[in-house]
Amino acid sequence: MPSVSVVVCLAVLSMEITIGAAANGFLIIVNIMDHFKTPSFCPSNLILGSLGLTRLGFQCIVMIYYVLQFLYPWTLMQDRFYKPISSIWMFFNSSSLWCASWLCVYYCVKIANFTNAAFSFLKIRFSKLLPFLLLGSLLVSLAFSLPFMVDNNVIFGNGSSTSSQNNIAPAFTSNINYLSWTIVYTLGSLMPFSLFWLAAALLISSLRRHVLRMKGSEMGGFRNPSIKAHCRAMAVMIIFFLFYASFVASYNVSVSEILQNDSWLNCLCAVVIGAYPSLHSLVLILSNPKLREGAQRALPWATRISSPGELQVSSITP
Repeated sequence: MPSVSVVVCLAVLSMEITIGAAANGFLIIVNIMDHFKTPSFCPSNLILGSLGLTRLGFQCIVMIYYVLQFLYPWTLMQDRFYKPISSIWMFFNSSSLWCASWLCVYYCVKIANFTNAAFSFLKIRFSKLLPFLLLGSLLVSLAFSLPFMVDNNVIFGNGSSTSSQNNIAPAFTSNINYLSWTIVYTLGSLMPFSLFWLAAALLISSLRRHVLRMKGSEMGGFRNPSIKAHCRAMAVMIIFFLFYASFVASYNVSVSEILQNDSWLNCLCAVVIGAYPSLHSLVLILSNPKLREGAQRALPWATRISSPGELQVSSITP
């Protein structure tokens, strides 16, 4: 019989996945419809649509995995289950993280203002480079996921099966070498996280510098609408970074095979992993005027929800 922690975890995960599926499905539909209304290429539509699609796939595999791990752990010791699950998990997780990172880069190149030659080149060429960057990210994600579909003894070496004996989780396999398996998963998340961290740091630094410059000029204090817009944008970016960092930390702890299946810490990691794609997408919808307007049309009660801040690049570009 499942422990209390497992029952609570699965209940919370189910709620998170339901909310996340609605939010990410909304991102996909709105951006597809907007593309047909305005055939001209829009980078934000491409990124948000890709982000919603990859997150929807990731949330589905997260729910499947944790149901199997908590209720039917023996299934994850069989090749026919653990190989496709671990490979699909890796692909959707890595690709969704890359899409979130490119979204942060998009905000950075549109809002931030630096005199660096490389930054200036990226600022001018980013829209044209974006399809190739997204495609490259998908290929990188696919490259990280393919090793799990082949013979793990060949790729990783013959590991031990102590994880199944000691009820250690999450263990997609019982024969993957512990260190090699963990390194692959960690690299798959840390690479896009490094890009996200760099873009977020540059953007927050640029916004902070511009706010201090406006505050010191004749534009007034923090009650000035322009300054308030910049402060809201910084707050949203900090929230995005905290979401992203907490997810990557929980994800890497979860795949490290050091936690017991039914431990509260493992359940907490599962909840954080399920929460990030949902909460981040909700913040994106509430902080984007176009998306929030679409949500208000679809859900009249959403008009009563206040926005946590707006990342409307045209209104806060330094």
